[in-house]
Amino acid sequence: MVKSFFAEADESIAKMREALRHGDLPELGRIGHRMKATVAYLGAEEVRNAGLAVEYFERHSGAPSDAEQAVNLFAEKCEKLKIALQNDELCRSRTFLGGDHDGQPVNPRHP
Repeated sequence: MVKSFFAEADESIAKMREALRHGDLPELGRIGHRMKATVAYLGAEEVRNAGLAVEYFERHSGAPSDAEQAVNLFAEKCEKLKIALQNDELCRSRTFLGGDHDGQPVNPRHP
């Protein structure tokens, strides 16, 4: 699920930005709805909430500037989630191996 999030997030954000360019706020909201479900599965509450703000435009009209702000916030939160997931995966893979290259235990704060 995590690997699919990486690909899906980039693709979906690009589609969101395209929907914005075309003024298609309902489509923007549908994309936000799909992504909200993905990030909710990952337990990423902040990203889910940002997705809710995008999803709003599926059924409600609004100013394009508000929609753009919602997309920008969602994209920012997705990037932070990607970094956190990458760091977590790196720490878990090093921990699984029992330490870093010199055999010392891994400190997740200082890899």
